[in-house]
Amino acid sequence: MGRSIPAIALLAYLVAALLLVSLPSPASASCVGSSFSDGAIGFNGINTNSFVRTINSTASNVIANGVSFSINIWARRDSAASTMTILGAGTCCTNRNYLTLSLTSTQVSVDFQGAALTVATPESSDVNVWHMWTVTYVSSSKLRSIYVDGYTLVGSDTVANSFIGSGPIELGRHSSSGQYWVGFMDDLRIYAGRVLTLYGDLASGSIGVWPNLSNLRIWYGFNTQTGPYIYDQSGNNQTAVFPSNTTGPYWADPRYQPGGSNLCLTMPKKLQ
Repeated sequence: MGRSIPAIALLAYLVAALLLVSLPSPASASCVGSSFSDGAIGFNGINTNSFVRTINSTASNVIANGVSFSINIWARRDSAASTMTILGAGTCCTNRNYLTLSLTSTQVSVDFQGAALTVATPESSDVNVWHMWTVTYVSSSKLRSIYVDGYTLVGSDTVANSFIGSGPIELGRHSSSGQYWVGFMDDLRIYAGRVLTLYGDLASGSIGVWPNLSNLRIWYGFNTQTGPYIYDQSGNNQTAVFPSNTTGPYWADPRYQPGGSNLCLTMPKKLQ
């Protein structure tokens, strides 16, 4: 008669096998939300090359000239020490020629340079947590709004005049004052002539199933993962580039930090 496996040893074996099956690997793990299964871009925020810039598009041919627009991006800040800029567009720094989306340790702000909407929101203070930030502008009413995570209207206002900037679009810095981003970004989408809606478009986005929306001008999924170029997935050839080969922005798997920490666990629970 053969030996039988003790019950406690069998149980330990089964538990270990289950853990091996259920643990995510860098090749197969995924986060609900944006293009988290394909890549992200990281910014160290410690030098003047820590940003990216469009090379064949400008704010004027994407979101300016008095049209309605929407900007949608996932961002994860790794420091709350100071004001950090997610996106800048146009030419700094005369009124209405430069648009910025930025976070302080307590507030989110969208500024048409001289006309800022700044709102306190708890998500602004989150460190090592992904959030989806959305800015919309309605040209007919001049209504400007900020949403977070596709389900919350953070704030809105009415501006006197439209954004008219014409310079490049940049991620990771304010072109005049620095305010470099420290952390990650993913899935930037910019729409011209379309205002995303809270319980329609954004609700779909917040669970990671984006519809094929019209009027998409730029879509950076940050899936290149090699070289200095960020290719536009909207089909409009709005390529962006790292400004230098020195330390600055870098390609990153948004699910894992060096050392293997799972970034999925830092996303808002309702988005997982």
